[in-house]
Amino acid sequence: MSGIKRYQDPEVYERLAAEYVLGTLKGKALARFERLVRERPYIRYAVEVWEGRLNPLAELADEVRPSPAVWKAIQSQISATSGNMAVESPPSKIDSFWQRLGFWQAATAMLSVLIAVLVLVPKMNQHMPMPSYVAVLESEANTPMMVTLGDERKRMVAVRLMQKPERLPGHDLQLWAMQNKDAEPVPVGVINTNGMETQMSLSRAQWQKIRGAKIFAISVEPEGGSPTGLPSSPIMYKGRCLDFI
Repeated sequence: MSGIKRYQDPEVYERLAAEYVLGTLKGKALARFERLVRERPYIRYAVEVWEGRLNPLAELADEVRPSPAVWKAIQSQISATSGNMAVESPPSKIDSFWQRLGFWQAATAMLSVLIAVLVLVPKMNQHMPMPSYVAVLESEANTPMMVTLGDERKRMVAVRLMQKPERLPGHDLQLWAMQNKDAEPVPVGVINTNGMETQMSLSRAQWQKIRGAKIFAISVEPEGGSPTGLPSSPIMYKGRCLDFI
């Protein structure tokens, strides 16, 4: 495929636009893509769309204050470059930035969404779809275990394992959707842990029950899923949804 035709392929320029917005393009690749953004309106539009998709990550992240060790390291850096400059307290604008954006959480979430977009989404469709929900489900130790993506247009929920969880004989992992942390979980489906990916096609009624979900969660259930329609064991993994609807 020639260079001109290559950058007319939606799968190619959509991926590059996503990486550009996430800041993962570097060096010559970055310079080349920035030239394409200036020269090609459809690529510029793709970048604007991805900015709209991923900018909500800043709002999704919880507020967080950097540890005293981080500020000490910043002070040391400043002192090393500006002689005896003293820093009595963290600058208010920087402090506000860290608290408002939850910098470290946002960075982790962005990398997780990159995994979902560049690894899981192409498997669901030949062209990059507009996902309705993306969630990274983590263990209690904050270890990312799986990426969950919902596609409203196809009424499909896909789960991509990032690492295989230990499977208990006679039990399955079941996916649940919740409108908030206090809401009653709604069953989505059972995850196939024999492979790395599970795709669940939902009826219109099933989709309406999970539409607007803010949390996806996993519990260990008897083989085939919970017989009561509610989790019968504590939540094993969970993750907040990035909502594109």
